[in-house]
Amino acid sequence: MIEDDPRILHPNFYFPQEDALAAWTKKHNTTWTVTRPGFIIGAVKEGSMNITYALAIYASVQKELDLKLEFPTDVAAWDANKDLSVVRLVAYHEEWAVLTDGAADQALNIVDDSRFSWGAFWPVVAGWYGLPYGIPEEDESKYVHVTMPLDPAPRGFGKAGVVNLAWNFENWAAKPEVREAWEKIQEREGLDKSLSPWRNQKAMRECFGTLDAEILGGWGRIESMDKSRKLGWNGWVDTKEGIKDAIGKLAVLKMVPALK
Repeated sequence: MIEDDPRILHPNFYFPQEDALAAWTKKHNTTWTVTRPGFIIGAVKEGSMNITYALAIYASVQKELDLKLEFPTDVAAWDANKDLSVVRLVAYHEEWAVLTDGAADQALNIVDDSRFSWGAFWPVVAGWYGLPYGIPEEDESKYVHVTMPLDPAPRGFGKAGVVNLAWNFENWAAKPEVREAWEKIQEREGLDKSLSPWRNQKAMRECFGTLDAEILGGWGRIESMDKSRKLGWNGWVDTKEGIKDAIGKLAVLKMVPALK
């Protein structure tokens, strides 16, 4: 994804905000800067839409149930490169952009610039929790095929995307044994029960549905950092280390168990 490409004509709340911001700064004789991360890796109590939180809960429950870290979808999703954005790097980039003259009135991507795929990461996170891990299901008949609603695809040509899922995180979280296992973990580890995704349907859907949205699609998400680099930005972080650090911070917030 390149910042100066034409907008994709797809309804979202980002473009109206950008337009409102640009109009306000023109009226008040100042400048604007927009930064565009991928999925943000971080720890915050108020945010249910957090893929690290959902992933840590999933791994903790699978360990509690003495099960593998199963992978929910196909080889395409296993292999796809997905740029992510560790929150501390996002913050540094925002500060740098505000202090950089060439960034005025510009939109700038901000990702870790660390090549990341869920397939390469799956054995790593399984190792953190001492779990065996599963690989994509090879029997095509065991997948449910979900066609995305936009045809042609958002790029403006090509068929609608298809998601192939053996299972999904939102349905996994709805299992009684999963909730029971998480409640046992919360009790044993002294976690803050008020922050549990099971506190209401909206929180559960946001938590595990967001992880579904990130992992299930078999297409990549590559955000070019060329524009910032030409302006002098050299920030970088290892995404795997950023996820591990975020799990540690979630543990400090009493949201998930600490990694042993």
